[in-house]
Amino acid sequence: LFPYHLSDVVIKGLRMTPFQYYVMVLESIMGQEKSYDSLPNFTAVDCLRLLGIGRNQYIDLMNKTRSKTKFGGFSTSLFRKSIKSLLPSKPVSDLTILPWWVLQVGFVTDDDVKLLTKPEKAIIDQIIDTGPCPVGHLNHKDVVSLYLKGLIYFDVFIDDNDHLVMPPLEGFVMNRVTGDYFETLLYKIFVSLDEHTSVVEMANLLEIDLPLVKDAVSLYCRLGFAKKKSTDLDSDSIHPSWIDQIEQNRVSIRCGSIVSVSSDEEDSLLKELNQALETDTESWEDTSALDLKDETDTTTAATADTASVSGGGSSGQDKAAGKKIGFLFDSTLTAYLMMGNLSPSLKNHAVTMFEVGKLSDESMDAFITELDKISTIEAEGEAGVYFVAAITLKDTIVNLRNNSSLKCHDLCLGLDLVRVESLQSLDQNTVSRLLQKNYSLLVSMAPLAHELRSLTSHALPNLGPSLPELASPWFKFFLYSKLGIGPASLLLPKGYKIRALPHVLQSCSVLLVTTWGHEPSEVSGNGVLAVLQDALLHSPVLLQAYSTDTQQKVKTKLISFPLEDNQCSDDIEQFAFDMEKVKDLFCLTSCCGYVTLANFQTTEKQQTSHNDSNSSSLLMKVEEEKLNDEQLSTASADVAPTAAASVRQQSPAGQLMTADSEQLLTEELDAIDCPMAGQVSAESGAVPADESSADKSQLPPAAVTRPSKLCIDSSSAGSTNNHVTITKDNWTLVDITFGVPLFDAELNGEIVKKILCHDLVKRENLERLGLHFVAVEKEFLSFIRNCCDTSVADNGGGVEGGGGSSENPGECEEVPFPSQPVWFDGASLGPLPPVNNQYVPRL
Repeated sequence: LFPYHLSDVVIKGLRMTPFQYYVMVLESIMGQEKSYDSLPNFTAVDCLRLLGIGRNQYIDLMNKTRSKTKFGGFSTSLFRKSIKSLLPSKPVSDLTILPWWVLQVGFVTDDDVKLLTKPEKAIIDQIIDTGPCPVGHLNHKDVVSLYLKGLIYFDVFIDDNDHLVMPPLEGFVMNRVTGDYFETLLYKIFVSLDEHTSVVEMANLLEIDLPLVKDAVSLYCRLGFAKKKSTDLDSDSIHPSWIDQIEQNRVSIRCGSIVSVSSDEEDSLLKELNQALETDTESWEDTSALDLKDETDTTTAATADTASVSGGGSSGQDKAAGKKIGFLFDSTLTAYLMMGNLSPSLKNHAVTMFEVGKLSDESMDAFITELDKISTIEAEGEAGVYFVAAITLKDTIVNLRNNSSLKCHDLCLGLDLVRVESLQSLDQNTVSRLLQKNYSLLVSMAPLAHELRSLTSHALPNLGPSLPELASPWFKFFLYSKLGIGPASLLLPKGYKIRALPHVLQSCSVLLVTTWGHEPSEVSGNGVLAVLQDALLHSPVLLQAYSTDTQQKVKTKLISFPLEDNQCSDDIEQFAFDMEKVKDLFCLTSCCGYVTLANFQTTEKQQTSHNDSNSSSLLMKVEEEKLNDEQLSTASADVAPTAAASVRQQSPAGQLMTADSEQLLTEELDAIDCPMAGQVSAESGAVPADESSADKSQLPPAAVTRPSKLCIDSSSAGSTNNHVTITKDNWTLVDITFGVPLFDAELNGEIVKKILCHDLVKRENLERLGLHFVAVEKEFLSFIRNCCDTSVADNGGGVEGGGGSSENPGECEEVPFPSQPVWFDGASLGPLPPVNNQYVPRL
């Protein structure tokens, strides 16, 4: 990025203008045949602003440099065009210049002066004699002419008490992040900018030197990402040529496409963002173009408002008026808004949410207008999740923002959308100061990525997970251990090798696989080992049973909380006691979110008489549910011939049979001619007489007597009893998620309604919730520490506690990884049971 804060040295001393600098940069990367993505984000934006070269233009230039000319019938590169000749020779003429920018004279020689017109020469003489002045005091046409000749440059000065407004980003090019100091500073200030916070207050808040903050804010104004809330330029002193220019001035996207390429190529989310933004877009007009009156008029009311906000002695009421409600979200939401192809204008807001890390309340009306344009009819199929997320986000904003029903709790406030990943660039103390200064209440999206440690204290009320561990697999094991109930679960550490699963998981047809930091996915039990071998190379993995004993996928139910009396329906009565225990343990009456239940249905047999009037209804129930009977026990194959007659073989597991099908099955079974089926007994008459009278000791040792007189147990066989399979529901708690979900419109509506109607935002309730979770979190973090510290020596394959054992999990920047397998068998935590081929003892 061009060092604008050193312009007096670089431009005046070295005669290196920003235009010349970026021409050299592009010439260098084109000569090395690098892609456009090699330009950092802010550098690419500045190149687009000064040179008019975006992604499509760069690709076109690269194609021209590779073009060859046929000479003498042979292809040759001798006449290839030079790169510099393809680049522009002067800056774009429609550069946005604001009247309050200060004009400075660059490196001017006598030869340059000879080529100037009289008005241009007068401007140079005026600046040299009287010093710099705002460009709005000079003729616009002459200023642009001098700029195109490279004889002047502009300084964008920022005062200590300036307040800035951040409109939705226009023309931002999402390429890559270099991670250098100034770029990191730019992103830190991006998420911290607020029109109620002055520049000096922001520097104190972030604990960054004031000159560095001014340099960053100046660059935002230069690139068009921010604008001053008020300027000290008198409208009467502005040259008439600027009035028409400001009215006609528009900021347009010159490049044909905006593409995002993550610096981390393994981040699948950002790869999807890249694909979402790789679409050609038309030039959009900047609806937030600067209005002359907004830039020049300094009314008494505006001055008083600025002084009240920036002054240190402002009243508590004024400070409260500047606070808002903060809705925390992660990059999943921005991915949905970008990938959904919902509308071109909506992508501008999504880019702002992703890059800036915040969408302020001042831009919320335009954002809601774009969300209103989304059609609910198109919310179908695989892409339906994008439409649902956008629609539920709009409903959430409308219900929480400036809601008069919250006025009694002093929460009838505006609402900001804040991306939690952007807060990660700040240290924890800075995040705490920033959030407490700008917000009265935080509401979190659910589920929220558990790697993000954006909240460190309960000083600010939060309707969501206050610890990242609460959204991690650790919380599931803590929950199961406290309740003594849950699906069989196995948490494997990164790099662990496993050749077979425990029997409980091995018998499941469907498993729920959760890779660390990602959403869970359903995997067939037959192919789960192959998935594990790959996933364990880069992260821990959680496996959970997700099928019933009849090998069917479990049914799930989402129950919103705070719970109501009529919410526990009859089909989950057996879970009511545990639900009460959960309510008391995690104070579900004072927070919002949803409980995930899974129905692990069990089957058992009942023996009923055919004369029983209820037997027919039981059989009808079995047929309707289409459940397979368990295989009934069979008589032993080596039963004595004399006892075979009294042993009655039961039918194989299957559907109910008629008399014809029973007879056919009996004949087929009797006709089996296979040594493994055994030899036919003498009583059946099917064995020759000489063999039947022979000594049984002469039979092969592996031969056994085949049972005879098979009888199918059904109503037509004359049996007095019939076995039917009865299915019983077994609702089990799977997870508790805190926050407001956006993936289910009905669930979202229930939770938002409960926030407004159950006084969850009441001050006493929020204080009680904070105190309760302090104790719960202390016990929870101790549980994680014990799991990480304990070494397991079972099966001779124990792994000593590793990285997270010596530190408090709550003080780590990231959620600690497991250092050994953690096993929950459905009732309690315990050592990992022996599995096939994992450990073979020495003989």
